Amino acid sequence: KVALARKRLILDHSFFGAVAMSMELVEDEAIPTFATDGKTIRYNAGYVADLTVGEVITILAHECMHVVLGHQFRRGERDHAEFNIACDYAVNPHLKESGRFDWPEGGLYSPRFSGWSAEDIHDDLFGNKPEPESDRWKKIG
Repeated sequence: KVALARKRLILDHSFFGAVAMSMELVEDEAIPTFATDGKTIRYNAGYVADLTVGEVITILAHECMHVVLGHQFRRGERDHAEFNIACDYAVNPHLKESGRFDWPEGGLYSPRFSGWSAEDIHDDLFGNKPEPESDRWKKIG
């Protein structure tokens, strides 16, 4: 289903298809849904089984947007899970508001964040939490 969705992505959404073709698809039961590191798109086959091909196309485009926006390089010292949520809120308006994708249930979306950067969304949702001073000194010393 994932390979078929990637083929359809190439035909129906060529920009995302080109990005998706640059990454290897890897089945990985250790992750709950989908993930990317910019080199691979990892997916849980059990999660995919309950999705339509259209929804998988949307999720592949979503993963491609993370790569295009360089999210894998921008987390800095932020909490990984928190930054991932912020990145999803930054990516999803591009896809949902286009009206060209089948939106899967549970996708993080708020029109309030349309046009916001992941960093600004993170600060809004979780606060701008600098490193604790004690950790900062450990790195310097």
